[in-house]
Amino acid sequence: DGGDGGDGGNVDGDVDNDADGFTPNQGDCDDFDNDIHPDALELCNGIDDDCDDLIDNDPIDGSTYYEDYDGDGYGDPNVTTQLCGNASGWTTNDDDCDDMEASAHPGGTEVSWNDIDEDCDGSDVNLESCADEAVVDALDYVSYWKYYVSDSAVSDWWGSYEIYNQTLYVEGQGTTVTDTTDPTEFDLEIDTYMALNQAHDPFYVYTDAIIYEYPEWCVGMMDWTSLTYEGNLNLDVDGGTVTGDAQIIANASYGSGDLYMEDYYGGMCDMEVIDLVLDYAGYGGIFDFMSGNVDSIVDLLATEIEDEIEWWVEYNCSEW
Repeated sequence: DGGDGGDGGNVDGDVDNDADGFTPNQGDCDDFDNDIHPDALELCNGIDDDCDDLIDNDPIDGSTYYEDYDGDGYGDPNVTTQLCGNASGWTTNDDDCDDMEASAHPGGTEVSWNDIDEDCDGSDVNLESCADEAVVDALDYVSYWKYYVSDSAVSDWWGSYEIYNQTLYVEGQGTTVTDTTDPTEFDLEIDTYMALNQAHDPFYVYTDAIIYEYPEWCVGMMDWTSLTYEGNLNLDVDGGTVTGDAQIIANASYGSGDLYMEDYYGGMCDMEVIDLVLDYAGYGGIFDFMSGNVDSIVDLLATEIEDEIEWWVEYNCSEW
């Protein structure tokens, strides 16, 4: 009935030499150390404390590790163990959404509608790409058209001023789409370049103010100036349909670029005089006289951008 004890000598398998409550025949693997026996708690000490023929397995002073079955470096939050250090097939993070698919993990490159959620955002569609492309499309769309501004007119005892054929031209300069903590929400910046009329398509000014001997006709334009639109885009995925809710505003009024004006029939289109008269009338000069109607078009463009983004999202990001 003898056994090989912890001191290398022969021991009686039925004798509890270390008084830990277990004899060698009862599973004590070191009957000369009362900290080692089948009921002992496993510690990170390089010893088989609980006599299960495994060293440092599931130790009470270890760290929680998560199974990384697919080897992508991200662990399954539902499969855990305690380990004393790194071990193959285990990791300290629990961020994997599909531990059977190595391409699926946070930061993965989403391929839309392939039945795999590669970036673990809860949907099978590349939402970031969807947002990027929708905003670029919207900027291209609003840059394609020219926008007619309502005529401006004022009259009083001193005469009248009328400005018509005001047209806003828009050129896209670039877009920035920024992720937020919510994978379905993006912050947007849309940079534009705008001009009120151009040399080949000027606005017309007519005045019969009493400061002039005869009615005057002038033509003019306002040079290009930058204007940025800002806002956000929220995406919603319902089955195979993606919809968007865009909120966009101009972050400032249309800036006063260089204003050019010249005589149409060889008259006296003196901007200083025009500014003086319109300022007297309470408009602060010709640009302020024009800018109210221009700003209404600038605000309308924000709505145009919103509508185009939302249309593009539904018809280009959804699964058809």
